[in-house]
Amino acid sequence: MEFWHQAKPTLSYLAKQSCYKRSLLLSSFLFNPTSQISNPVPQFQVFLFVLLQSHLFWYMRFIETMSTKIGIIIRSFSDPFRMKYPFMGLTPETSRIKLPDSRVLYTVLRSPHIDKKSREQFEMRVKKQYMVMKVDARDVEKKFFWLKRQRILGAQFEVRLHTKTRLDRGMLQKLVSSPTSSA
Repeated sequence: MEFWHQAKPTLSYLAKQSCYKRSLLLSSFLFNPTSQISNPVPQFQVFLFVLLQSHLFWYMRFIETMSTKIGIIIRSFSDPFRMKYPFMGLTPETSRIKLPDSRVLYTVLRSPHIDKKSREQFEMRVKKQYMVMKVDARDVEKKFFWLKRQRILGAQFEVRLHTKTRLDRGMLQKLVSSPTSSA
């Protein structure tokens, strides 16, 4: 085995190895009296560092596979993009989807007498649009802060966050079955 012959394995090398190999390397690193270490580190600190670094490595791999979308539903009585103040700061990746308009019809009797047929009708049309912005997982907080400060008169916003992670089954089984995860 090649890892027994290393006199001084680095901590980053230890963190990238499998759990069994990491424990063998760590034991040879800590308990080998012939290893040439200029400044000996307490054993517990080295073990904690390797444990945290390995879990951080897996966590960063998990974070990199995340995709985040911000969905914005805009409701207004007139088209919000034809107004005097358009929705500013849209990125080129933003896609717009027109949703069906809703129409509500109100009928009011003109006369105070029930028998008279004179009526008047009023309608209320609400135009809806759904916008999807693809955002990096690190920039969600900034974008949400920016969206809260958007002011378009006569428009109502509904913001939906959609986060999808690709869960690798093999990676999950490694994390669950690793002896370092059970404390």
